[in-house]
Amino acid sequence: MLTRVTKTLLVSLDWDGCVFNLNFLYSDKVNNVIYPNEKLFSNLDEIIKKNNYDKVILMVGSNRQSHDLDVA
Repeated sequence: MLTRVTKTLLVSLDWDGCVFNLNFLYSDKVNNVIYPNEKLFSNLDEIIKKNNYDKVILMVGSNRQSHDLDVA
């Protein structure tokens, strides 16, 4: 009996500087993370389709230590 292996893609993105970037900060699309990151998500979509992943896990985190230092 053959066991099918699930092909999984794990994507880990940093919020500060990657997803939350200047395009997002100055976007007129309030609370819309997709529009200012359209190129990033489009590239991920291409990778997913090209490689026929069965499952995609998207993680977004931050190593922020101090908001005041981050915006300085």
